[in-house]
Amino acid sequence: GEFSSPDAIRLLPGGEGGGLVIRDQQGARFSVFTAEGEFVSSWPLASGFMTSTPFQVVRGGEGSAGGAVTGSGAVTAGGAVGVRISNPSLRDAGRPLAEWEHVRVRYAPGDPSRPDTVPIPDAPSTPAQLRVESGTGSATYLVPFSPRMVWAELPDGSLAWGMSDRYSVLVDRGDAGDAGTGRFLRIERVTDRLAVDPAHAASERARLTAAARNMDPSWRWPSVDIPTVHPWFSTLVPGEDGTLWVFRPAPAVEEENPGHNPDNPMSSPTQWVQPEPVADVFDADGRYLGPVRLPRGFASSRGPWLTTDAVVSVATHEMGHEQVIRYRLVPASQVGTTGSEVP
Repeated sequence: GEFSSPDAIRLLPGGEGGGLVIRDQQGARFSVFTAEGEFVSSWPLASGFMTSTPFQVVRGGEGSAGGAVTGSGAVTAGGAVGVRISNPSLRDAGRPLAEWEHVRVRYAPGDPSRPDTVPIPDAPSTPAQLRVESGTGSATYLVPFSPRMVWAELPDGSLAWGMSDRYSVLVDRGDAGDAGTGRFLRIERVTDRLAVDPAHAASERARLTAAARNMDPSWRWPSVDIPTVHPWFSTLVPGEDGTLWVFRPAPAVEEENPGHNPDNPMSSPTQWVQPEPVADVFDADGRYLGPVRLPRGFASSRGPWLTTDAVVSVATHEMGHEQVIRYRLVPASQVGTTGSEVP
C-alpha cells in the first residue's frame, strides 16, 4: 500500500473523472487510482532497468482492446475508451550492455499480464560516444552537442522520431487508426542552426573528463571533437491535444550553481542553463503553429502537460521545494522579450 519511489504520473481519459496512473519503478509496479484518490488496481512493471523517460497513456477508440475507464475512473474490462499504458523497457536485459535492445512495452489494464512490445525506430547512425572501462565496470557518455535519435510516443499510439542532425521528424500514423495503410507524416523546417559557445563546450569537456577519471584516473579524452553547432532539436514531447512539441536549442548562459558542493570533486561551481527554452509546435496534421518560448526553469524531461492553451510543469522553487505551475500561452508582444527574437 505504499510507494517506494514514484517517478511519473499520467491522467487517464475522461476529464476530471478519468483517474490517474502512477509508475513506481523501484516498487516495480503501476498503480491506478480514481480522480478522488481511491485505489483501483495495480500490476507488476517488468522493466529490467530504470528509465527517466515518462510513460504514456495510449488511448484507443471505442471497442479497442485492453482496459477502459468509466466515468468514475474505474478501470474495467470493456467500455467506450480503450487505454494502454506504454513504458520504455529493455528486451533481454540480462545480456551484456552492448546487446541491450530498447523497446516500448504496452500494458492493457484489462490484462496487464500480457504486455505487447513496440519497437523503437533504429537510428541510421551511431552518435559520437565516449567510453570508460575500469576494473569495476564501464560507462558510456554521449559527446556533448552530438546529433542523436530522438523519439516520442503520441497519445493516439503513433510514434514520432528523427535524427537531430537535420530538422526532419517522421510520424508513423499507422497505429492511430490507419493500421496497414503505411501512412507517414514528415515534418521539416529550415532554420538557422545555433552555434555552440566555446566556453560551454570547454565546460562540458571538463565535466565529462572529471566523471571519466572518477572511474579511471588514467583516462584521456580520445580524438573526438565536440561539435561547434547544436543539433537541430533536442527533445520531442507529445501534447495532450494531439500537438507535437519540438524542443530546439536556445542560447545558454553560465550562472552560479546553487547546488555546488565544494567537497565533491564532481560538483561544478557554475552551470550552463537556457533562460528561455524554445519549442516549435505542430498540430496533428503537421502544420506549423509557431514557436513557444517557455519560462525559465522549464524542463521538458519532467513530463510536462502541454496544449496550445496552457502548459503545466513541475519546477523547483527558489526555496528548494517542488511546485506545480500552470502557465497560459500569450503572444510574445504582450509580455516583451528578454533574449534574442525567436524565428
